[in-house]
Amino acid sequence: MNIYLLCTALLVLLYFTLSFNVSRVRGLNRKQNVDKDVLLSKAIRAHGNASEYIPLFVLAFLFYRESASWILLALTVVATAGRVSHALGMLTADHAQQKNPMRYMGALATYIGLLGFGLVFLIDAFTDFPMA
Repeated sequence: MNIYLLCTALLVLLYFTLSFNVSRVRGLNRKQNVDKDVLLSKAIRAHGNASEYIPLFVLAFLFYRESASWILLALTVVATAGRVSHALGMLTADHAQQKNPMRYMGALATYIGLLGFGLVFLIDAFTDFPMA
C-alpha cells in the first residue's frame, strides 16, 4: 500500500465532502425558512481553510510518492490527520470562532506538516542526498 496515495485520496475525499457540505447547507437555507447562518458560516470556513492547505499537501505527497523515508511518511500521516482533525473541529463547534481541541490539534499538525515538507524540499534542493 502506498501511504502517499492513500493520504492523497483521503484529502481529496475530505475536500469533496467539505465542498458538498457547503452546497447542502446552502440548499437547506433555500428550502427551509430557518436561519442557517451559523451552519453556513462553519461550512464555508471549513471548506475555505481546507482549500488553502490540501493542494500543497497533495503536491508534496505526490512529489515524494516513491519515497520510503520514515520522516516523509510520518509528515504525510501527521498532515493528513491534521487536516481531518481541523475540519471536524470546525464543523462540530457551536460557531466558527469557538475554540475546539480538534481544531487546535489539526492546526498544529498542519503547521508541522508544512514546515516539515518545506524543509525537506529545501534540503533536497541543496544536497546531493535527497530526503526521498
